[in-house]
Amino acid sequence: MDGQDDKPKKPVYKYEPGELDKTRKNLGFIEADEAKKMVQVLGGEVGLEKSAPVDEKAIRRVRSARMTQELRAGNSSHRASRQSESADENGGRIIKSTVTPAVTSQAPTAGTTVLKDILPRLDGKTRSRMDKLMMLPEYGIKTNYGIFNFLNGFRKNGHDRIAEQFVSVTMQTYVSRLCSFQSNVLKLISVAPKPIQEKIARNPALQYKMLRTIGDWSVHSLDTMYRSILRTPSNVTTASLVNVTRLIYKLVLSVFFIGEQKFVDLLKSVYGEIHSQPKVQKEMLLSLFQNITVDWMYVYQRIPRGLYPLLLRMCSNEYFEFSELFTKQLGKVFKFLGITKYDILLPEKQQEDGAEEKTATPEQTEQAAPNSQSAQEEFQGADMGLKILD
Repeated sequence: MDGQDDKPKKPVYKYEPGELDKTRKNLGFIEADEAKKMVQVLGGEVGLEKSAPVDEKAIRRVRSARMTQELRAGNSSHRASRQSESADENGGRIIKSTVTPAVTSQAPTAGTTVLKDILPRLDGKTRSRMDKLMMLPEYGIKTNYGIFNFLNGFRKNGHDRIAEQFVSVTMQTYVSRLCSFQSNVLKLISVAPKPIQEKIARNPALQYKMLRTIGDWSVHSLDTMYRSILRTPSNVTTASLVNVTRLIYKLVLSVFFIGEQKFVDLLKSVYGEIHSQPKVQKEMLLSLFQNITVDWMYVYQRIPRGLYPLLLRMCSNEYFEFSELFTKQLGKVFKFLGITKYDILLPEKQQEDGAEEKTATPEQTEQAAPNSQSAQEEFQGADMGLKILD
């Protein structure tokens, strides 16, 4: 009796037809180790799916229809044969018949678009590292459920789901700061006298070119793109952020490699040039300078790093730290963004003689531009990345 009790129980047929297949589709792909964890945590017993009921009447109808179709096909073939023989006897004309074969499969037409994965394929270890990176508090891109993270496999696109807080708060801050940055630059250009506006529009000097570049940013497209994502912030995935992430980095990197302090120095030179002109509203000019400086500090220090885990997931199938991605692996970033080193501004090796010595320094420059030596040192390897691109 005891031996019979030790024997494993036979699985019970307790699920309705199609129920298991539907459940598998809802869960999505689950790795073997995740499946084992689910069994250990959730428990349960093995169950089988019931067989679908057999409709005998339907089977008889199909058989009857098939026999009728075969008889008709046989009669048609017989008539065609008789007509062919009759044509041969009457003048040798042969009537060719067109045979339409049964359609077994449909080939893709010329206009068919074959969708491919827009994200690099990752092995399990790399995906786990990137997921953990996105869950870190300083990024907050994905929600960290602790030991229950494997339950994301139960949700549709669970592994790639972006935290709603990141979409509705963090991303909104990034987009609004970029819009504010451009808006203040455009205001600065508008208050400048016409001769200086002409320089900003055409002069190849870096201080004018960087303002011209920022003024041409497509922030309206960025804002529209982000608002479309914001309609369903709880259903945003990594793939759905590809376009907005790409555009943000294209804007930021267009002036990023000028360098944090160098940008401020160039901005001072334009400020001083405008400040020296008569009939200029000094207070408004100083306020604009300060606002642009503060916006620039945020754009330079926060946005590239804040979106780095997303950028890494979108452009690489390997794990790289932030500093390495923006130096030795800069080619991957540029390829993803669809840009080259000719699409970005670089600091000039030799500055114009006395260009910065003659400029006026705003009274509150030090307050508007906090110390960021650590950030500057962090990005100093970017020059090496650009050399690698050569």
